[in-house]
Amino acid sequence: MNTITIAGEPYLLAGGDASHLVAEAGETEVGRPAVDHSRWVVVEDWQASYSRSELDAPRWSERTLCGRNWRGMEPGVGPGFVPWSTPVFAPCCRTCLRVASAQLESRPDDDRIPLVAALAVQEVVEYGETRVNEVPGDQAEPLRAAIRSELRRHHLRGRTHHFAETVIVISDDAYDTLPQQQKDAIHQQLTRALDWVSDEPGHPIRTGINWNTWGLT
Repeated sequence: MNTITIAGEPYLLAGGDASHLVAEAGETEVGRPAVDHSRWVVVEDWQASYSRSELDAPRWSERTLCGRNWRGMEPGVGPGFVPWSTPVFAPCCRTCLRVASAQLESRPDDDRIPLVAALAVQEVVEYGETRVNEVPGDQAEPLRAAIRSELRRHHLRGRTHHFAETVIVISDDAYDTLPQQQKDAIHQQLTRALDWVSDEPGHPIRTGINWNTWGLT
């Protein structure tokens, strides 16, 4: 079964106009199977890799979390149900994600956020950009908001991006105000970093700020 668990509840990854989340059917619902019964009429290769009793069980809601119709379970680690299938391991429907995330118990903002935001902007002022590594997922948005506030305090415009466990900060305003000598030094550092990746010794890469370094004890 291609499911994920959110706040202790299983959700089916199902296809339709996008990859959606489908909850288990409620007590008053008539559940539907993960794969329609008609798919078993003709023998196909994919059937040998799945448990028919699991796929046939009327377990799932008629609608996705966002209220749409769904076609059937998306393939995950198992083979696809049609030749053009591709594996799906997470939903891409933003509304489904928003509904599911509302069920998560959010932690309060971490005490280190003001300090990390100030350190990040300090690097932005010096380099025009920085990144904060190993940021917990539920702290990424509060950290981004704090960094944007800190940038405004410095009268700088900037952009923040969240990718995996990294928050990236870029400010063209900060970079444009750097003296040419500093810009040249940054370009040289980037060149050395590329050389280091190519196994030339002695040129470490600046890695920005690590969230865990600034944990309060």
